[in-house]
Amino acid sequence: KSSDFEPIPARYIRIVALTEAGNRGPWASAAEINAYGVESFASRSGWTATADSQQDIHVPGNVLDGDVSTYWHTEYTPTTAPLPHMITINMQTTYLVDALAYNPRQDGSPNGNIGQYQIWTSTNGNNFIQVSSGTWNDDASLKVTTFSPVQASYIRLVALTEAGNRGPWSSASEINVSARTLLSRAG
Repeated sequence: KSSDFEPIPARYIRIVALTEAGNRGPWASAAEINAYGVESFASRSGWTATADSQQDIHVPGNVLDGDVSTYWHTEYTPTTAPLPHMITINMQTTYLVDALAYNPRQDGSPNGNIGQYQIWTSTNGNNFIQVSSGTWNDDASLKVTTFSPVQASYIRLVALTEAGNRGPWSSASEINVSARTLLSRAG
């Protein structure tokens, strides 16, 4: 269960149980209680990116460099890597994530614009769950997809199609994640 409220500076958090959810008695219980910081596009400092395919200088890490003129692109020479393609970001810590922003390449070429996509998350990099899917338009505008908040250390964008059906390529200039950090309970 989670509850969102307007961010305010606080040292203490109190949860008051007014009723027992099943109306079985006057009890209340909790296994774990966590608090999260303010939501925003998370700092990508220290994050890493890997992909199933890449071409020359168009490496996965380009989606994290803050420069829209660089981009990740799947292999197109000497061979063409077939769809689907995936790029996975290791955020190095666990966040509560609820959105992914995909910026297609911004060099004037639409090759590799992602059409049909899936978004997957994981806490350990091995077991992924799908949190969203859809289809993006074949243009250079920023695409933002929201989904129900989930704890994740890894987020994976899977490209099922190239938006313009020009070939089996995928590309991205920047990927951002809307995330809230889990506040430490030490002390």
